[in-house]
Amino acid sequence: MGDSLANERFVSTSTWFRLGSVTMETVIALALLASAASLFAVSIGDPEMVALIGASAVALVLTGLALARLFTYLEINGLPVIENGQHSPRVTD
Repeated sequence: MGDSLANERFVSTSTWFRLGSVTMETVIALALLASAASLFAVSIGDPEMVALIGASAVALVLTGLALARLFTYLEINGLPVIENGQHSPRVTD
């Protein structure tokens, strides 16, 4: 049964997994870059810049985590609108 479901996929599960992995790698890299920029802003004595960098970093991390969660969902369920909409999603929370 798993083979028949795999043949109905429009986008392979490995593609969704790779997108999620790249997203997480990017989030980690951006968080490290934001930390370095924040430390630099502290060292030059610019508290407004620290707040701006911190808010931007939080927004980037939340967006990245939401994208990673979306890619995981799509890895498991596929694209329900395009792919064989006759079966229900396979994820149960």
